[in-house]
Amino acid sequence: MNEFPYMSNLADRVIKTVYHYIGRLFGGYGSKTLDRTILNAFRRALPAPAGEILALQVKKFNHYSRWRSRPGSQVAFSYRRGLNIKELDPACKLRFNIRQEVPIASARIRARGVGSGPSARVDLFVFGGECECLKFDLSPKKIFGSFNPPLDDILISDVKVLFDPMNPNPFPTTPTDDFAALPEWVRSRISGYPGASICTPLSANLRDKLIDYYGLPFPDDYLDLVSTAEYVSCPDCFEIFGLSRIWMYMTPREYVVVLGEVFGAGYICLLRSAPPGVYFIDQNLDHIPMQMGDSLKVALYRALDEGEDKIIETSKEYND
Repeated sequence: MNEFPYMSNLADRVIKTVYHYIGRLFGGYGSKTLDRTILNAFRRALPAPAGEILALQVKKFNHYSRWRSRPGSQVAFSYRRGLNIKELDPACKLRFNIRQEVPIASARIRARGVGSGPSARVDLFVFGGECECLKFDLSPKKIFGSFNPPLDDILISDVKVLFDPMNPNPFPTTPTDDFAALPEWVRSRISGYPGASICTPLSANLRDKLIDYYGLPFPDDYLDLVSTAEYVSCPDCFEIFGLSRIWMYMTPREYVVVLGEVFGAGYICLLRSAPPGVYFIDQNLDHIPMQMGDSLKVALYRALDEGEDKIIETSKEYND
């Protein structure tokens, strides 16, 4: 047992500080040509006020950290003084100020002059009024042979803007008690739970825009559900996220798009750069995605009825 725990904490901080300033000295935390080129493309595509705010933020950002996984990579940017992340001035913030990582724009990147070469999708995410990171579904090194290709090698196309981040509420929904509109397979699961809650669906135009933006093979029964409710919550049991509420994260092995959660068990999700279908990722075992077919209902029922420790072994059929 360490009788002086503050000494180890101090040593850790000293080591981190040394690494930080060595990295700064050799340009390890600076922006790359690829980062700047992509951010400029998004700045030009955003509506004028939001594009100007993005330009202000990029001028402030002085720390670019890079994280690589098997499917792709991520570049996170922040404003720092020493080791401490600082809040940007309110004048530099977007009005969409949700404390959740949400994408606002996407593009394709490829190497110029390589017609049949690989391309990547890159998304710009915001959090708390700040542009937070770029997520790539394929490593830039696999496209360019380098994480920092020269400007002349970079081709950006298919830029899409999901919403204007100067709009504080671009996807309006409200709580409702109209459970009768839900598909029967959802109603049967939340019956008997007095705390169950749902939110009204998005307009058809907004749903179509989100579906087009993500470009993912959403299950048919998921799309049927979100046409009746943008969010479903069954206390202590599960929740299902609508198109504007799904969230994404990267692991060393996967790029995960979360459609719902079974509490205490795991996530029901889609994966980028993987065979299509609905997957279950447990929270308590090895976090390896398990293929569950192409139905949200089947994935949810199996996770609820069997638990994450039995899903791999089971042969039970839920399609009846």
